[in-house]
Amino acid sequence: MLENLLGSNEKNFFINPVHGNEPYILGVKIAVEIKKLYSENIKIIVPHIYGDRQKNILREELGIEDNFSLEDFGVILDKDLGDFYSSILFKDNNFSLYLQDLKDNLKDVQKNVSDFLFNKYGDIFLELNTGSKFSLSSDNTFKAYAFPILFSELLKNVLQEEDNLGFDNNLLSVVCDLSSDLEKNLDVIYIPFANTFSFKEELRDRSEKEVYTPPLKSAEEKNIIISDKKSVFTMFSGTGSEIETMIKITKDYLDRGHDVFIPTWAKDRVDSISKNHFKNIFLGVPQDIFKTRKLEAIIGRAGWGTMWLSQVYGIDFIPIEYSYNDDPEIYYNIKTLKKIDIGELTRKQKDIRTDLDGISFVSQDIFNKLKQRKV
Repeated sequence: MLENLLGSNEKNFFINPVHGNEPYILGVKIAVEIKKLYSENIKIIVPHIYGDRQKNILREELGIEDNFSLEDFGVILDKDLGDFYSSILFKDNNFSLYLQDLKDNLKDVQKNVSDFLFNKYGDIFLELNTGSKFSLSSDNTFKAYAFPILFSELLKNVLQEEDNLGFDNNLLSVVCDLSSDLEKNLDVIYIPFANTFSFKEELRDRSEKEVYTPPLKSAEEKNIIISDKKSVFTMFSGTGSEIETMIKITKDYLDRGHDVFIPTWAKDRVDSISKNHFKNIFLGVPQDIFKTRKLEAIIGRAGWGTMWLSQVYGIDFIPIEYSYNDDPEIYYNIKTLKKIDIGELTRKQKDIRTDLDGISFVSQDIFNKLKQRKV
């Protein structure tokens, strides 16, 4: 049993996310499931980057009732830790600026985060890296990566891209080399079978550490509430990208007489919409909406957090167009969607593994690897 391997001492899990909502949600959900498998004596340490929004989203995602706290589930949001990430966050929909920030600050952030965690919490037993561009320097930490693609692979494809995406090749090369070096520290890499580069006919050059997974989401059984109204879900991005575009799309569907569902945390995004439309705007946790409402489609920026929900709940996804200087992962995600329907991607996934619960798959696999690891 893993309890015997870990002993009675408290162990620390560190969630190391990239920007946006989905990465910290994904990391915490995997960590909570691993925690359930073997011990309650685990701290799940999460950089607190996005204020009350992050805390509220995690409470919703974990189904925490009002009389309980995140700490009751072992989840610690650390604001001082989150502050280290400010210099390497994607912001202003500007990937060129993001590359420059990574070049200038990534190594310092890696050192500062590693030192801070050790000094405040001691050894980190498990790092769950959900898209972060750095990994902890400690050899004592088991480092698991779960995300739609490795950053170095993304940048190599941009460098070879026939379409001019407008990025500086020298800067791309420097950050690509930096990312490749840091990725060597990872012990296991989880990439979904349906991923950013699924549009390519040739097989990806996969790392020997890489494991293909189902979509990195869990789905609950549907219990659809029948309604005569046409309904859509507009997913606003946690990075702050494409807000005006999503507001316009939300207005357009309201003008057509649709009910529009949006995430609870995005309420302030639609304040500019006419109050006459408010009766047709509904807030909620995405999974709660998807399992109870018959939706025509989910509409949003083509990030995999949203696309995984489309896969596991069987709802059509309509991506908004890629905009200049946005994260090129979105550009390639759209290429994949234009070549292969997301339903077809899901059917191909089921040919390999019928279970679409990637959270359970990754949690169990990490659990097994930790049992085998000598510590």
